[in-house]
Amino acid sequence: MRQTRQLLGLAIVIGLLAALGLAGCGGGKAGPPAGGPPGGGGVPGPATLTGKVVDASDVTVGIPAALITAVGLGRATNSAGDGTFALTGLPVGEVVIEAQFPINPDFNVQRLTLQIPAPPETLDVTIAAVPRRLGTPDSIVVVPDRVNLEVNGTQDFDAVVKNTFGVDMGIEPSWVLRDIGGAIGPTGNFVGSALGAGTVWAVSGAAIGFANVTVTIPGPPTITSVTISPTSLAATGGVVTIVAGVVDADPIGSVVATIRNPDPATFLVNLAETPVGSGTWSAQFTAPGNNNPILPDGTQEPEIYTVIIRATENTAAALFSESAPETFKVKGAEAPPPPPP
Repeated sequence: MRQTRQLLGLAIVIGLLAALGLAGCGGGKAGPPAGGPPGGGGVPGPATLTGKVVDASDVTVGIPAALITAVGLGRATNSAGDGTFALTGLPVGEVVIEAQFPINPDFNVQRLTLQIPAPPETLDVTIAAVPRRLGTPDSIVVVPDRVNLEVNGTQDFDAVVKNTFGVDMGIEPSWVLRDIGGAIGPTGNFVGSALGAGTVWAVSGAAIGFANVTVTIPGPPTITSVTISPTSLAATGGVVTIVAGVVDADPIGSVVATIRNPDPATFLVNLAETPVGSGTWSAQFTAPGNNNPILPDGTQEPEIYTVIIRATENTAAALFSESAPETFKVKGAEAPPPPPP
C-alpha cells in the first residue's frame, strides 16, 4: 500500500513537471512569439504606400490581383482592376516590398527596397513586372548617369535593360528614389523637390542601374547664348534681330535687351519666347541712321551699339542674370568720290 502511494505521488510530480516544461518551451497556448504573429506583423506602423503594378513591356497596362506584401511585416494587399494599390500600416524607414502574381503567373516576382517617409509625406511607386516570356533581366544602364538640378527642376531618365545575352529587352524598369527628395514617374521622369544628393535606381528583377542626382538651391536664369544679326548696318540704319537662349528650372518672367549707343541713347526691347517653352527668345530692333558729324574729309565715324540681355524669373525672389555685352554698328558715311579732272 505504501509503495502504491509512492508511485501515485511520483506520477503527480512527473505530470506537473511535464506541464511546466511545456509552458517553458512555448508549447500549448503560451502566446505568440516575441515580435508579433508569424510573418513578423506586430503593431501596425503609421505610413501608407500607394502605387500601381504595371506590365514592364507597356507601363500603361495595369496588372490586377497582384499580391503586394511588406516582407517580414505581415502587411499585404491586392492590386485593384487597374493595378493600383494602397498598403497601410507600414513603419517609417526602409521596407522591402514584393509583388507576386498568384492569379496571373505570366509575370516574374518583383522586389523593391523602398524608403517609406513619415506622414503626412507620402510615397507612390510604380512596380514594373517583367513578363516571363521576355526572359530574365541581367543589367541596366541609366542615362544620364549624373545630374545636377535646382529645386523643382526636372530630368527625364532613360534605362536600357538587357538580358543575359546582352540584348535590349525593350522594357521599363521600376524607378526608385534613394536618399533624395522628389518624385519619379513610371517612365523615369524625375522632379527634385528638396535639397540634397542621392540616387535614382532602375530595378528590373534582380538587375539594378542607377544615376547620381544632386538638387541645389535655385539660382538665376542661365543665358546660354546671344546673337545679333546683322552686326553691321548701312549709314542709313536698319533692322537687327536679337536672339537669346535662356534656361531655368523656374518660369521666366521677362527677357529684356538694353541697347545703348554713344549719343547717349538707351532703348529697352522686350524679347518674346518663340515657340513658347523652347527657351529661345527674340526681338527686332530698328536702329536709326548714323547722326555722327561729317568730318572735313567727308567721312563719318560709325556708331557702335552695345546690347545686354537681362533675364528675370517669374518668382517672388525675381532672380535675374545679365549677359556680357554684344555689339553691332551703324556704318558712317563714306567720303564722296573726288571731282572729275
